Formats: sequence, C-alpha cells, structure tokens
Amino acid sequence: MKTFEPEKVRQFFFIVVLSVLGLVLFTYLKSFLPSFLGAITFYVLMRKYVKKMIENKWSPAAAALLLMLVSFLIILLPVFIFVNTVSSKIGYVINHATEITGTLVLFLKNIETRIGYHFLNEDTNSNYRILYSNISFLYYPDMMINMANGYKSNCRYSYSVITCFANRI
Repeated sequence: MKTFEPEKVRQFFFIVVLSVLGLVLFTYLKSFLPSFLGAITFYVLMRKYVKKMIENKWSPAAAALLLMLVSFLIILLPVFIFVNTVSSKIGYVINHATEITGTLVLFLKNIETRIGYHFLNEDTNSNYRILYSNISFLYYPDMMINMANGYKSNCRYSYSVITCFANRI
C-alpha cells in the first residue's frame, strides 16, 4: 500500500486554502470589479500620453494629474449636461401629467374618428392593464414578490416567468 508523501499533501492543502481564500475575496470584492476594469482601461489609454509628457520634462505626478482632470471633464461634463437636461424634462412631465394625458386622449379620439377603430375600449384597456401588471414586476421588486405569490398556482411548472405571464395574456 502506497503512502502519501507529506510534501505533496502540504502542497495540496496549500492550493486548497489559496483557492478558498481567492473565492472568498472574489465574492466580497466583486462589486469593485467594474471600477478595477475601468482603471485598467484608463491606464491603457493614457499610458502613451504620460510617457510623452514625462519625456517633455513633466513630473509623473503632474502628468497623471492633468490627464485625470482632462479625462474627468471629457467623460463627466457631457453626462452632467445630459442628466441635467433630461431631469428638467422629466420634472416637467411629472408636474403636467394630467395635461399631457388629456392631450394624448384627445389625439387618440381624433385618430379613432378618422380611422373608425376604437383604441380605448374596454377590451384593449383590460388587455393593457393585464400586460402592465404582469410586466411591472421588472420595475418594482415588491410587486414581483406579491405577483409571484398570486400566480404561483398557474405558473408552477413554467421555466420562464415571461413565458408564464405571456400565456396568461
């Protein structure tokens, strides 16, 4: 009968302990992974410019600081302008929701009279209400839990939640 060599056993347990520690570190630090990948991306993009600036008698800290500020402005300035513009539009829509809804209803009634088809009847309203209630769980986690409890009997064997809700419509 062969015996295990103590050196091989130690190596095996060392690899197992390292793997477990690596797994624990990964699970606790995985939220920082996008930031780490972004930092690597910026390093790759800016490395050439930092080297050129250092060759032109810039200190490494000053070159890195200037490039960080420039990249900060290039990325965040358009994002800030976009968010500022969109938030003011969303604020307007929220404050004037009844007027906008009334205008849309008048527009639909105008189209209904021209075409001869009624978009806003009881059948279409009930279908849209069912569709919205079945899809709204994507946006509201509390509603998802309540809906899952309510639809449990009908969707018991479904592999896909969307398929189950689509079959209900």
